[in-house]
Amino acid sequence: MPTQTDREIKANRPDILVKDKKQRTCRLIEISVPTEKNTSIKTTEKLSKYKDLEIEIEKMWGMNNTTIPVILGALSLVKKEWKSTSINFRETY
Repeated sequence: MPTQTDREIKANRPDILVKDKKQRTCRLIEISVPTEKNTSIKTTEKLSKYKDLEIEIEKMWGMNNTTIPVILGALSLVKKEWKSTSINFRETY
């Protein structure tokens, strides 16, 4: 389902949108499973693709935004930063 915005934005359908009204934060989560040699390219692509939506959400809803690209290699390659970091949404929300 597209995210409703005041102006037209082409990339307005993130995979997951987590909105925390108490802490005034919004997380756009984008998931992709490319081949191993394209993981860095996909990360950059996802971050730049949703930049306009981040700006628009910040203006409309007054929330701090973060785009989280979840990029898993097709042969189960995971970036080093994901191995050391555990995101637990149950504690956050």
